[in-house]
Amino acid sequence: RRAKSRNQVRAGDCVLDPLELRVSCPAFKTMGMFQCISQHCGIQHRRTDSVRCLTSAKRRLQAKVQTQTKCRATSMVPVLEWINDNMGTTVRNTSQVGGSAWSTGQMLDLEDGRKVFVKTNMSMGPEEMFAGEFEGLKAMYGTHTIRVPNVYHYGPVGQSGSYIIMEHLNFGGRASQTELGQRLAMMHMAEPMVEEAKQGLFGFPVDNTIGSTPQPNRWREDWVAFFAEQRIRHQCQLTNDGKIVDLGEQLIEKLDQFFVGVDVRPSILHGDLWSGNICAVDGEPRTRVRGTKTALPPLPLSEPL
Repeated sequence: RRAKSRNQVRAGDCVLDPLELRVSCPAFKTMGMFQCISQHCGIQHRRTDSVRCLTSAKRRLQAKVQTQTKCRATSMVPVLEWINDNMGTTVRNTSQVGGSAWSTGQMLDLEDGRKVFVKTNMSMGPEEMFAGEFEGLKAMYGTHTIRVPNVYHYGPVGQSGSYIIMEHLNFGGRASQTELGQRLAMMHMAEPMVEEAKQGLFGFPVDNTIGSTPQPNRWREDWVAFFAEQRIRHQCQLTNDGKIVDLGEQLIEKLDQFFVGVDVRPSILHGDLWSGNICAVDGEPRTRVRGTKTALPPLPLSEPL
């Protein structure tokens, strides 16, 4: 069969459009078409004979799509059960509304008129994936300052997946940057809900991540010690770069000098606030929670102002 366009490649009775691979396989962008096709059929080929594996690649792509569809359906079962048991209503309709490198997002229309937003991840458990986000959203929401969704529940999906359910918010309008700054300042000044932070300890109830980078949050009485050990030294060591580690140690040795005479108290921070994580709900500023073109939301920490 003749290829219909320059974008298609012929292999015997099969014509495969590379765009199918572009959509289905993240390796396409970095490996190129022929290397990507080889990956799908499990055979290494030279560029001149890579077309021989196109038929096998197409079959594998079709199987992958079927598997992904089945996984999405499976991931919603515990979500629907929790909503039925705890929210006093049932789900009328679901629609996919984007996602990120870490999870898939869906909006659920409930029979009582409410809407909820659900994120699922099929490869990471709830404590690893969503515990930090759940506690972080709850901490920010509890300050009654910046607009964030009310978070309802998180839990497991199957043997290795997880989900989180939260209030759905409609993005719209343009937020005032002045009001955003004022509300963030109010959040920083608000008393944290967590008892340890109220007592003056620095940390957070759970370890979490900034992007995909793990963050240890064990409670400490001294801010400089927390910042030195669980932020600077920890992140420098993750680089596996001796020069960076040495520079980090030099900074740690002088770190206390920056806080002489400063009264440092625990404060709720967003943790990774940038323009891509800010949006508006009916003109009201809020920090972004659900990702469409951006990464998943960063998580706040009990850190000083």
